[in-house]
Amino acid sequence: MDIVALGVPFCLYINKDCIYEPMFREWESQYPNFRIMLYRVDYTDTWIHKQCIDMLERGVPVSLPDRRNKEKDTYEYLVYMNSRAELIENAISENVWNTAHFAWVDSHITTLFKHKSKTLEYIRELSLSKLAPSTLAFPGCWPKLENLTTIASEIHWRFCGVFFVGDGERLQDFSEQYRKHFPAFLEKYHCLPWEVNFWAYLEQIGAWSPTWYRGDHNDSIVAVSADLYATSLAWTNKTQKTCAYNYPEISGYYPGSASYLYHQGRHLLNTRYVSYWMYPNGYYRFHNNDHLIENRNVFSELDDTLNPISYNEMGALFGKSGNEMVPTQHKKRISEGLEDIRLYSLGNSVRFIATTYGYSPVERSRMMVGTYDVDALVFRDCEIVTPPTDTMCEKNWVPLPKYNDTTNEWEEWFVYKWSPFELGKIQSNGQLTILKRFETNPTIFSKIRGSTTFSDYGDGKHLVGLVHFSEEHTPRHYYHMLVLLDRETFEPKQCSETFYFETLAIEFCIGMAVYGSDFANTQLYTFWISRFDRDPVKITVPVSTLPFRVL
Repeated sequence: MDIVALGVPFCLYINKDCIYEPMFREWESQYPNFRIMLYRVDYTDTWIHKQCIDMLERGVPVSLPDRRNKEKDTYEYLVYMNSRAELIENAISENVWNTAHFAWVDSHITTLFKHKSKTLEYIRELSLSKLAPSTLAFPGCWPKLENLTTIASEIHWRFCGVFFVGDGERLQDFSEQYRKHFPAFLEKYHCLPWEVNFWAYLEQIGAWSPTWYRGDHNDSIVAVSADLYATSLAWTNKTQKTCAYNYPEISGYYPGSASYLYHQGRHLLNTRYVSYWMYPNGYYRFHNNDHLIENRNVFSELDDTLNPISYNEMGALFGKSGNEMVPTQHKKRISEGLEDIRLYSLGNSVRFIATTYGYSPVERSRMMVGTYDVDALVFRDCEIVTPPTDTMCEKNWVPLPKYNDTTNEWEEWFVYKWSPFELGKIQSNGQLTILKRFETNPTIFSKIRGSTTFSDYGDGKHLVGLVHFSEEHTPRHYYHMLVLLDRETFEPKQCSETFYFETLAIEFCIGMAVYGSDFANTQLYTFWISRFDRDPVKITVPVSTLPFRVL
């Protein structure tokens, strides 16, 4: 009932003499998303049972696992557990909700959740997501089996059993693998296995290869990877244009992430150069023996087609007093220079915010703000900002400049967190103080981090910008999403579907442009992305590629 109440399309399979059928019929009349399936099976009607009987009639013994719970793991129970493939195949055949994807859930699944309301909201969001066309995902607790020594005697939790999801074609193939290999299993091991053991057997012999993700018999059992619902901008958008700039060579450094700003009729771009090479598996090759990240920044002015007309390296940093800043002498050198500069306008000034370890007064990465002098090619009025709490690393703050009509002054607001959504301003003592909070859907925003600065969406009501989150794979996978903020309060109002640009890998984007001065003329988004912290490209797509939905 917990899941039915979410509005998720739901098919319920019950046996022929289910005493709860009158109650379920009431649900069916109350909830248009709920259906009792006509396919009724007693365990003696199942294909699994008939295979066992066939073996016995041919003189092949079929027993139950030795190390089982004798009260729970009865013959009838194990037959039903192995009949999931038969039932989901029927659901695909009937397809009463006309869907391309299907998920199996055991009836007791919500009793496993420790954070029930949060996980139910996640399930609702997952049901609304556009899953990848080819999908087959199974959660599990254990690594892949190395051998099949105890496959027929004790339970193996390579797979959890309670939940799985896939597209119709791959789930039908799952059923076909049952028909193909289950009789051979019975004949070889003389045992009716737990369903999760048979799935592990299929995987181990190479007959079946689902996407496995780590889950347990708790909330994590439904926490599928974003790989399943992140769409590829490159695959779905045939009009996407990609352009690589002819960046100048700096010996030992590679161009990467770039931040864009349209300021007083000029197109400005800052590109970060780094001193390491990241391999596709996520490992780093440094050009120094200390594994030190060295950062350099190159300023470019772009023409009206957003292609560079100049490349000039940025120079020294000057503090608010006007004195040139020198790096802090830390015990351990981790990073030098400014990382991930984001440019933004504050009245007539070009401002920047960046992460720095080398200039931080403590041995932790901190944010620096200042003026980005595009004429003198230096950083001025630089100030290290103390975060609201004493953290190990600060990054990805999003600047939100705003003109105050009461004081007739520009104010620098910054997004500090996304769930809850926290906004702060830098006080006279150099500390960011949180002054506004909005509750946001944790299912969507709990892992979100800032990416680009925000600019006018063109409808007079919203600002638009890009955010991201990541998951640990090999290499790490980055996912992106556009967000619309209320232009007056900055409260998040709408978001796009989750997507990636080209591949499920390390794709970072801190630069974005919106063409046009009003919504009617806004036709294109332009993104500046880096691949593996190098290989930067400019990607342009129509705004219609990324529609929004209300949060």
